[in-house]
Amino acid sequence: MSSNRDLNPYEAPVAQTNVVPELTDERLAFSTEVTLGDLQRANTSPFRQALLILGICLEAFFVLISGLVALGLLAKFLRSGALTRSDVILVVLLSIIVLSLAVLIGMYFLRGRMLARRLPYLLGHTHGWLSPTTLCQSRTNAEVELNMEMVQSVRIQRDCLIIRFNPSPLVFDVIPMRAFERPEAVRALVSELNQRKTPVVNFFTDPRRLEEVNIPATEQIPNDAVLFSGHVTTDDIRESPVYRMLQRVIWYFLAIGIGFPAIVIGFGWSSFTWLTLTTLFVPWILFKAYRSSLGPLLKPDTPIRFSSGYLDGEMMCTYSFSDKSRVKWAHYQSMQTSESTISLELNGKMKLIILFARRQFASDADWNKAIETIRKAVPERN
Repeated sequence: MSSNRDLNPYEAPVAQTNVVPELTDERLAFSTEVTLGDLQRANTSPFRQALLILGICLEAFFVLISGLVALGLLAKFLRSGALTRSDVILVVLLSIIVLSLAVLIGMYFLRGRMLARRLPYLLGHTHGWLSPTTLCQSRTNAEVELNMEMVQSVRIQRDCLIIRFNPSPLVFDVIPMRAFERPEAVRALVSELNQRKTPVVNFFTDPRRLEEVNIPATEQIPNDAVLFSGHVTTDDIRESPVYRMLQRVIWYFLAIGIGFPAIVIGFGWSSFTWLTLTTLFVPWILFKAYRSSLGPLLKPDTPIRFSSGYLDGEMMCTYSFSDKSRVKWAHYQSMQTSESTISLELNGKMKLIILFARRQFASDADWNKAIETIRKAVPERN
């Protein structure tokens, strides 16, 4: 009876083993070379395409009008030997319109290249797998396992899968649909992820990031590696380039909030209108900026993120709630140090920064060894 029970597929032991292929089937493998054309398509929505067509039509119309006006004014100049002030203003306005449309159309066709400059890691060979819970991806200098709970949005646009992550919608991944063997399963997974999508949580107040995720016991750590584990706090952020970047963003918002009403009054609106717009607009910008970044950072010694891992002369391995990664030093373009922090800036124009605190290292010797190890591989910025 026992042998018959073991062979019965409806009994518990065999049913348990059948879970494995079902889980594996959820992992949708992908492998491809991401090109500039892929980034161009991924960064171009149908709405932007419609705007492009409209812009090209307007450009053609204003070029034609400008040509006719230029011929008319040339004939007028040849007859009278002079042009009126209105003629000059008309020429200037038409020139501005034609040049502005030309620049906007040109920027549209350069969107892929501009994105590659901001996030160069998107280009090149990529392979891995996608499941309802995890995105596992390998690139030239990095292997990353991302928790899909941290996804802000996911969609398929022009045959490209676009996944945006917290903390910023500017941080995202692009995987062409040709990379998947089962694109219909990917579309079903995207639909499922959008249905169960969790609300976006502020990076600085997300309690999930405080969850302790330690190095697995099975991890093979190199003998010369430096280990780290612990929280990064608001005090650490305020001593890093991240805080200075946030301050600059706030100043930009203030400039827009004050500058916009100033431009409005410059075009002849009343002082009352300018005062009303300033009273409503500027406080709203300040409130949004304070709530999203500066407010949480002003609370002293408040933990905002836990991470553990190790680093050696070749790479850095990190474990946290949001991701598990193995990143080679070639993935970073610069480092900065202070009395209590190490800041690593990723390649590209996006200014993405990874921050480590001195308290995450067991001793001063480990802290100094970590700085020297990174300094040998990554250029230091003063």
